[in-house]
Amino acid sequence: MRSEIRIEARVRNNVLWHAIFDTNDSVADFCRKHNFYQGIVGELLNLKISPLNKKCEFRDICKRLSDAFGISCEELFPLHLYSLERTQAVI
Repeated sequence: MRSEIRIEARVRNNVLWHAIFDTNDSVADFCRKHNFYQGIVGELLNLKISPLNKKCEFRDICKRLSDAFGISCEELFPLHLYSLERTQAVI
């Protein structure tokens, strides 16, 4: 027998989340207004990709997001979050 409810918990970058949602209705809304590719912003928000490139420098998109919000890359993308092994759990 299948359960009637499903609970999902996701770990996200809360600093980036607040930077986006404190002044926008959605990631799509923010990306349209500021000419960002929604897929990459979503991946950064959901900790799916590292904010660092292969040279261990912040990606260009991270620098652009930092400039758009007026928040340093170090503050906007806390590196310890991106080293988490598991970012989603389902019960």
